[in-house]
Amino acid sequence: MRFQDKVAVITGSTQGIGRGMARRFAAEGAAVVVVGRNQEKGQAVQQEILEQGGMALYVQTDVSQPRDVEEMVEAALRHFGQIDILVNNAGVNVGRGTPFFEMTLDHWRQTIETNLTGTFLCSRAVARHMISRRQGKIVNIASVFAFAAATGNAPYAASKGGLIQLTRAMAIDLAPYGVYVNAIAPGAIAIESAPEVPDVINDYILLRRWGTIDEVASVALFLASEESSYINGAVVTVDGGLMTLLPGKPLGTP
Repeated sequence: MRFQDKVAVITGSTQGIGRGMARRFAAEGAAVVVVGRNQEKGQAVQQEILEQGGMALYVQTDVSQPRDVEEMVEAALRHFGQIDILVNNAGVNVGRGTPFFEMTLDHWRQTIETNLTGTFLCSRAVARHMISRRQGKIVNIASVFAFAAATGNAPYAASKGGLIQLTRAMAIDLAPYGVYVNAIAPGAIAIESAPEVPDVINDYILLRRWGTIDEVASVALFLASEESSYINGAVVTVDGGLMTLLPGKPLGTP
């Protein structure tokens, strides 16, 4: 197993892509710290991993709150003694579908504070520990919206674009200490909370289908493992070829 004796902190892991990653990391031998705001869902993920013979700890955390983050890291270290991997997956899209000129400041703040500030806070807290051990892997979950915006998506696109640059800046600052930082930019991924999107989007995806949670998790596992030993400061797009075609015409048109 790739992550035997490793500890992985995965934010936003009470559902969706985060939950899928938590299960996959646990199956590969990692002790997983499940992080999220919903206690019922978080405890369910913890129990699921434990019942499958893995190791897990749920810590209720709002990643936009500095005290919550510090207490989460302290709990992880107290329980498992180390942190080898951090996956910054927590994200929201408050006010989705609203034109930016009609959005409230609260819409903007909630999205930026969770997606971008939350990643900064969690990375800063965990990096101090990783620096002391001179090793570690950080994986940030961005989005194809970092590269191409859409109607009613201004705060989310801004947060994910900022996350790409934050990833690069973190990689530069942490490289001297043996800590790697990379990002994943998923495209259309089938999750339980995905909004209704017309099937026409498949006409812009080279693979003609939405991606799966496991397909994103597989890339996260790779970037968190020793197999990615010469990859740092990179962004891996997991979108079935969506960004290869956009902007442009649907597949099959002259």
